[in-house]
Amino acid sequence: MIVSAVVEELGPNAKERITALEDLRRTFSFGQIAPSPWLSFGDVMLKADPRTRVEVDFEDGTPAERFYLSDVENTDGTRWDCCPRSALKDAVETLREETGLTLKATFEHEFIYENANAGATNMYALEAIHKHGAFGETFLAATRRVGLKVDSYLSEFAAAQFEVTMPPREALAACDHAIIVKEMVRATAWWLGSSVTFSPPLTPDGFGNGVHIHFSLWEEDDQPVSYDPEGPHKVSAPAQKFLAGIVRHMPALVAFTAPSPISFLRLVPHSWTGA
Repeated sequence: MIVSAVVEELGPNAKERITALEDLRRTFSFGQIAPSPWLSFGDVMLKADPRTRVEVDFEDGTPAERFYLSDVENTDGTRWDCCPRSALKDAVETLREETGLTLKATFEHEFIYENANAGATNMYALEAIHKHGAFGETFLAATRRVGLKVDSYLSEFAAAQFEVTMPPREALAACDHAIIVKEMVRATAWWLGSSVTFSPPLTPDGFGNGVHIHFSLWEEDDQPVSYDPEGPHKVSAPAQKFLAGIVRHMPALVAFTAPSPISFLRLVPHSWTGA
């Protein structure tokens, strides 16, 4: 959840809360509100997490990019049942209590930049970086200013497509960083007078964008436990159970990993999706 507010109103520790509609629970990934026989009802509060403060000044006289990520609370300060950050915190704590393990994750984001000037022969090529002008350098500078580390930034397979990868972090930080990186991609494109899209496909028969999510399990003393040279496919017993859980709950997970009808235009054979 991204919060927009006047900085002075948030205060130095960003402890104040901002009112929002409870209809957030019916909002699609593209911003629409799902049809419902019920009218809008009730308010919730967005409580900014000061650790997620983002401020990037492009130093050209335009307003700086400023925002926080937030938890969603009821108006009495208790947790809102549909808050995704709170649900993730609970899942991480449950994993720790039941197994003594923690989870680290990282994301690979793919997107298409409108002003890339790239052709079909530029896939994975340095020439594609040349052709997209100042975008890459400006974007990477923006991520550094907000304290995020980028592992790699490269041209991808489709025309005008690029990918950014990040090092692994504990689960909540990894998800927060994933959102911030996407917003920095959008902000950089806007600042350069262009736009980007993370859409799964742009055309029904074309290659689209994906996001790869990498998981690993760790003991609390920061030792990795996913690898076992004697295990099936060199996967440890805890990791086998973790992967089995993903497979078991895959139908429900699709609501998060492929949340739009056009997602399924990409999930077809010969489209680099594993379908």
